[in-house]
Amino acid sequence: MYVVASLIFINYYASNNVGLVPVYGDVMDGEALRILGELHPEKEIVPINGEVIALLGGGIHCVTQQQPLF
Repeated sequence: MYVVASLIFINYYASNNVGLVPVYGDVMDGEALRILGELHPEKEIVPINGEVIALLGGGIHCVTQQQPLF
């Protein structure tokens, strides 16, 4: 069994019009979406499954960062 820390909700990605928020099938998912919706009323808040990314040691913000050009 594993426990996903609720602090992972803060690792979301905000673009110009959208906020991508990881959700985990947890009772706090709705509360996190509500709070981020209040913080960013101009953005569409989109929940996405964050369990796999979290298990592999990352978050939405981490995997959306720039990649170097080789």
